[in-house]
Amino acid sequence: MPAVSEPSIFDDLFAEIGMPALMHYVGTRFTYRAKTGSKRDIEAIAIYEENAVREDEIEERRQERLWIAVYRDPNLGIAAPQLGDSGWRDGDEADSPWSFQGEVRNESAKVWELLFARIRPQRYGPKTT
Repeated sequence: MPAVSEPSIFDDLFAEIGMPALMHYVGTRFTYRAKTGSKRDIEAIAIYEENAVREDEIEERRQERLWIAVYRDPNLGIAAPQLGDSGWRDGDEADSPWSFQGEVRNESAKVWELLFARIRPQRYGPKTT
């Protein structure tokens, strides 16, 4: 992962004041499972993107993407995400898990956003209920 730049005053204030307020109003439980197998519940702000397109050299596939804003802390959030980590949003437990994609954005010394995704199954024919 790239080195973190020196946090600005805004970054510090957001981590101390903004993040707790947002967690209170729009936070959700995210069950995080490290690739080592350990599992725990953390609070996260989830930003869901349906029908994102992932292209590679061979094909184009639709996937569901989930950016989660979490504390960069081993007790309150996720300190060192690794490929192979996964998790579920509150209410998602019956579905396949979200897998960490190795992408990070808006990182500061205390808070960052991590990209999780899962492949959306293709449906053919009439939809059944």
